[in-house]
Amino acid sequence: MKPNAIDEKELRQALPIGTILKSPKYDYRVEEVLGKGGFGITYKVSTTVLFGKVPIFTYFTVKEHFVKDACERDADGAVSYSRPLQSRVEESRSDFLSEARRLNEISGRNPGVVPVNEVFEANNTVYYVMEYLNGGSLRDLVEEQGALPEREAVAIIRQVANAVDFLHGYNINHLDIKPDNVMFRADYHSGDRLPVLIDFGLAKHFDKKGNPTSSIRVQGCSDGYAPVEQYSGLTKFSPRADIYALGATLYYMLVGRRPVTATEIEPGMVERSLPPTLSAPTRAAIVRAMAYSQFDRTATVADFLSDLDGSGMPAAGLQTVSGESEGGLEQSAGGTDENATRVIDNGKPSSATMQPPFRTEEEVKKNDAGSTEVIGERRQKPMSDDDDETPSRRKYLWAIIAVVFVVAGAAGAWYFLNGNSSSKKAAEADIQAVADDYAEYKEICDSCEWLINNSTSGDTDNLLRAKDLMSAIVSMENEYADYSGGDYSFDFSSRYGENLYAKLTEAHDAWVEAAEAQIDLTGDRYQALEYYRLAYRLLSDSATAAAIGRLEQGY
Repeated sequence: MKPNAIDEKELRQALPIGTILKSPKYDYRVEEVLGKGGFGITYKVSTTVLFGKVPIFTYFTVKEHFVKDACERDADGAVSYSRPLQSRVEESRSDFLSEARRLNEISGRNPGVVPVNEVFEANNTVYYVMEYLNGGSLRDLVEEQGALPEREAVAIIRQVANAVDFLHGYNINHLDIKPDNVMFRADYHSGDRLPVLIDFGLAKHFDKKGNPTSSIRVQGCSDGYAPVEQYSGLTKFSPRADIYALGATLYYMLVGRRPVTATEIEPGMVERSLPPTLSAPTRAAIVRAMAYSQFDRTATVADFLSDLDGSGMPAAGLQTVSGESEGGLEQSAGGTDENATRVIDNGKPSSATMQPPFRTEEEVKKNDAGSTEVIGERRQKPMSDDDDETPSRRKYLWAIIAVVFVVAGAAGAWYFLNGNSSSKKAAEADIQAVADDYAEYKEICDSCEWLINNSTSGDTDNLLRAKDLMSAIVSMENEYADYSGGDYSFDFSSRYGENLYAKLTEAHDAWVEAAEAQIDLTGDRYQALEYYRLAYRLLSDSATAAAIGRLEQGY
């Protein structure tokens, strides 16, 4: 990904790398500044969640409310602003907070909407915590590949539209749908990608009559993707504004460039600029969605999807988009370039490829044939044929792992950040769901057991997979055990946790030794840093964290 251009002044306004951002539940360490838009700064952060004795090191994305050209950063990290701008900033912050909390309430209910896991106030501003998405943005995809084939573009926009329709079901307008704000959740094994809608800094809740539930007007728009009425400040809300953005986003994918700003569009301009080979349904869907007048525009997401029928894509079901995830593709939310969200004043290291140093030459040849390991954002091709693993077993295992990474990455992280109150309500509302989830729980346990029993301390890949599976298992145990009525047994983590912890510890220690040897024998501090980071992923500890900190200061 081409990172959002952040100049030196803007970087100084962000929280420094290494800053510990404390929420009521977790301490987040700022690892990277991902982007800066009109209303906020987005960070990649790390934290550790303890599953029994197994510490799970993971990343999240945190967005900080920070109004461009109105806010400043004090020496202690607090956000400040001048008295003449006080009312504007505080109103924007209040709205940002209320919408983030509302999104937090519905988090985890649709895979195409990024989970808002936690909302909190600190540093005289507001933060919300989201799933960290490692598959790059839609904008990255188009910039790298050029205009997309119609079939692929329509497949993506259908999934995004389904997420938008979900929001509209709760009377929420996103109001900033654009390629930068569609990120991909990369499948750990296959490389397939699911588009996920992010960045709710402009989102507004409205009532049945289309009136906003807060008094604060929408204060931003993105050129090319916002309808003309958004430039003067929306007072009535409906799906039509988001549908314009959906049409414009599909336009971008098919044409390879941003549409003309809505205020500059002339009659027939959109249709004339579309590829001549485009199918009639897709062409008509875009033209209707991007109508200048909202009264001529597609009224609902269902109508938009109906217009797309006949475009060569199935009308129902989610489909992942195939593509490789680059290690350097990071989550962003708005930028400082031409694609950034515009503020409207309505008040007038790439990762190194390496093999575990503690494996034998025979093991390397056996297990790594056709396998690629990328430290940081890790992705593997299928495991090699072991004597006790049949092809059907591997296929089953990978299917389970693929499902679980969605559970662990979205639902699992959501659960541990939010506690079990929402889960309790869900279980109480439908006890049958417990039984259904128990069947899934047993499948996941079987896969995790196989990985634990068949992994050695040198089998780092499988141990990391087992660790992620265990996190999903513990999540399900905590969520459902109290509501099963004693009909089900949830004890896998207690029976197998110690064995996994021992293997993780042994592997962790081996990577630490490899890092130390790298420094002593070759002086390659960068490679040593990568080894230390992998050790920390296996098992979080203060000594390894300190070693990472010392090496990072040298770069």
